[in-house]
Amino acid sequence: MPLHDKTLKTTPRNKYSYLVPTILLILLLQVAYSATNSTIQPAQYNNPYDPAREKYRPVIGGIQIEIKTGLLTTTICTSSFAATFLATEGIVSAGHCSNFEILNSVRQPRWLWNEIGIVYMTDKPSDSLFVDLNDETTSSPQVLHIVKSGDKYYGIKLTVIDYYEYSDFCRDSEKYRDETIFYKTGRTTGTTSGRILLCRLELDTRYAGTLRKVFLMDIYVESGDSGAPVYLKYQRLERAKLLGIVSGAIYSNNQFQYSIVVSITSIKENLGVKPIIGG
Repeated sequence: MPLHDKTLKTTPRNKYSYLVPTILLILLLQVAYSATNSTIQPAQYNNPYDPAREKYRPVIGGIQIEIKTGLLTTTICTSSFAATFLATEGIVSAGHCSNFEILNSVRQPRWLWNEIGIVYMTDKPSDSLFVDLNDETTSSPQVLHIVKSGDKYYGIKLTVIDYYEYSDFCRDSEKYRDETIFYKTGRTTGTTSGRILLCRLELDTRYAGTLRKVFLMDIYVESGDSGAPVYLKYQRLERAKLLGIVSGAIYSNNQFQYSIVVSITSIKENLGVKPIIGG
């Protein structure tokens, strides 16, 4: 039978069928609205140091970095804060992490494929270095702050809005006692807190010679925390005011006694960089 002679039968249309695409559209809109208005939950970790060992771009203070110090050797330390040298933006860390050598490759968190720049300059009196970031990497005026919720840890980024001078705490007397609580975030021990106990215009060390304008604090640190930013955290605000960076520690009879914190003043005067301040 010719096709044009075939009788076609049609199924009567359900009178409610037009509602189906309308209902689907409404459901899709509701899902989209819910997604855009939901609170993004931060990543949670089992250990207090885990957030500091993640990869961060832009690069901030308080996170793990790796510096190549030889053909087959590297040093693991902590980034301090975003800074500028003349018109160049970069990141500060502890100078001894690079053996006070320049042009060493810097990675974050580690491995060659995560290179962020090179050590551009170092300074011994402030035990600091400046990383000139490569073209693919930027920095942000923030420091990582790790908090505990239940049995989990998560990191928040605090915007650096100011910094202290050495003279804000240390004037005529080298003895100092204050109840102000400061924090540090390092790749080994995470976020710990403490106070300024003593001030030293000069402090002799085996690893960096004579340091200038340092604080001795009771903030607990371990190997790998070198370079960690020390800061005041504003209550109920994600803001921070820098005090200095971790240089080392003093032990007595194998017991932790003091952390050595180089002031921002010393880093400005000796390394010649200035912290970047956020809004």
